[in-house]
Amino acid sequence: NKLLKASFFGGSDIFGWGLNNRETLPYLFYEKNKDFNIFNYGIIGGAVNQTLQMIKNNNNYLGDINIVVASSYQLPRVACNRDYSFNAPAFKIINSKLKFDGYCIFSFLKLDFQFPRIVGSIINRSEIIKILNKVFTNENSIENTRLYIEIIKEIYKISKNNDKDLVILYYGSKSKKDKVITTLLIKNKIPFVDVSLNEKKFFIKHDKHFNKLANEIWLNKLNKYLITMKP
Repeated sequence: NKLLKASFFGGSDIFGWGLNNRETLPYLFYEKNKDFNIFNYGIIGGAVNQTLQMIKNNNNYLGDINIVVASSYQLPRVACNRDYSFNAPAFKIINSKLKFDGYCIFSFLKLDFQFPRIVGSIINRSEIIKILNKVFTNENSIENTRLYIEIIKEIYKISKNNDKDLVILYYGSKSKKDKVITTLLIKNKIPFVDVSLNEKKFFIKHDKHFNKLANEIWLNKLNKYLITMKP
């Protein structure tokens, strides 16, 4: 029988920052789901805007099941307001439709082309630029939250149009903005699993990235969700 494809999208949490390959969520998923070919498309500093751009440019990235990590921590990245947002694809809403808006240079400047990353490294060291980014962008505004949801909706739409399944793995601090995002996910009938974990034991020591124990819990919740999807 032909194996199904599972595609994982996200930031360093999916990429596996600070972990060996066998401790990452995609690998743990493979160990428990041998009927899948697993693809890890995690990007350090990544967010849903990169995921959308990837599948818009090439729907071969799509799996039979697509697992996308989301959280309010990605809001600054969608707003081009983090160092590692440099050269990331940006989007905007025009007449209620999501449109490509170029590539992030600053929060207040997008261009139709990407700069060499060395340029970004130099620019991002500028304290003046960091101040300007804060002045020109409110990453926690309702407009930016709406943009974030529209990006996820478009990912969901592309998945469905290609007869593929999507599930969002959502984690957050239960802050007001997290509740706004999850409420909008429910309103738009986008399937998600809450994988929020806050205790220190779930993080790499002296780091803010999740450890193997956290990934095992994520895996358990994901597998339980997949069981509900089976006919």
